[in-house]
Amino acid sequence: MPQRDGVAVKELIWLLITLEIVLNITLTQLVCLCQGHGSLQGVVGGGRGTSLALLR
Repeated sequence: MPQRDGVAVKELIWLLITLEIVLNITLTQLVCLCQGHGSLQGVVGGGRGTSLALLR
């Protein structure tokens, strides 16, 4: 049982990380579209900024 619990926790953490990344990219793309900037560089840079802002 402990091994299964450990695996479940790891899967949950990866799921949360993946979800956070996807949401950050989606939110940043929406902001970029609203501002008229659709460049990938802006999305990547904005994604990092959004992530840092949410962590504070």
